[in-house]
Amino acid sequence: MILKTLNRKTLPVTECASHRIASHRIASKIISISLILFFCINFFYAEEYTLFEDTYSITFYNNLSVKYRKNDILNVTKVIPFGEYNSIYFGKIGEDEFIAINKFTNDNSQILLPNNFLAAVFEKGSYLYPKYVVDTVFKQNRDYLSNFESENMKTMTIDDGSWGITYWYEREIKSQLISNEVLSLGSFFGLSTFFVKNIKKINKNEFEIFTIANIRILPGDLTKNYLFADIKNEQEVKFRLKKGGDYLELFVDNEESPRETYCYVNNDFRIAINKLVKNNSCENQNLTWPRHADGTCDYDDEIKPPVTQLSDNDFVAEEEEEPPTDSLPEIDTLETGDDGILTAGEETSVNKRSPDLSLLILIAAGVAVLIVAIMVVVIVRKKKHKNK
Repeated sequence: MILKTLNRKTLPVTECASHRIASHRIASKIISISLILFFCINFFYAEEYTLFEDTYSITFYNNLSVKYRKNDILNVTKVIPFGEYNSIYFGKIGEDEFIAINKFTNDNSQILLPNNFLAAVFEKGSYLYPKYVVDTVFKQNRDYLSNFESENMKTMTIDDGSWGITYWYEREIKSQLISNEVLSLGSFFGLSTFFVKNIKKINKNEFEIFTIANIRILPGDLTKNYLFADIKNEQEVKFRLKKGGDYLELFVDNEESPRETYCYVNNDFRIAINKLVKNNSCENQNLTWPRHADGTCDYDDEIKPPVTQLSDNDFVAEEEEEPPTDSLPEIDTLETGDDGILTAGEETSVNKRSPDLSLLILIAAGVAVLIVAIMVVVIVRKKKHKNK
């Protein structure tokens, strides 16, 4: 009889405890998912930039182009190179909408970099690669890159089973980006984005650039930027760019030694780099090799002016407002009818801000999950209090 009484009293308590434990586990899982979503949302950092002239965006999936007006303010979430061999960088302003980075102006900085510092901004302008990449072209041996990029070369080679092996040398190749708005810097295969907040001139060959890191490590990323492994997302980073001829030394914060030495090259050299990596051969006899400030060269005995030896006031004037280059997809424009609905045809001006749809979806999902998590916690606590 005593045992039965104990069982009657113990059973409800045990069931209640199990219920509370299960509820706590569910709440913990929901909160964990919420934190993960919130963490992912933080990767979608955006920076506002102003258009300094009327220009067109480009799209790919819907084959349309939108005309934006001078002084429109747009949110740029990341930068991507487009065109033949990834010739110049574009800023992403929407789910499938991009504008050339050379159409923006940085209102945050009173100082702008001279044109001879810019890289991958203008078609057939200057491009920037680590010095070991130029050495690779000189040696005519793409395997030389393994001395610097061995881990990236391994992760970029994938056997997916159905399509066979995709080798590292079949992947796209990008120049480093240096602009007054955004930097894309790192190793040859591993690049990270930094939004420019301010620029300070030390002298005509040296500038400090104050940035916010936009480093996204997402599932499916094949490459690692070993050069900036110590830098976190949305961290404030000060770069010091010191230029001598076609050579650029990159310093981080107050470090006395450069993290990397880069070389400026012209468009022909950029194409040669791509061909060498993909085919393990290229014509290098007629290439213009990078030179030091005194005109000397590490690759020949001649003394010539550097490729990027321009005056401080020598900027490229971009007057055209046509849709970007023949190497990019052909696109239609939009017009606004009497009813205000956009239809294919002529150009139109649109809202100043163009938010990334994926960002809005993630934010909404994160907020919804957080609300559910809070509600679950409140319910669990009420039940726990009631059972006391």
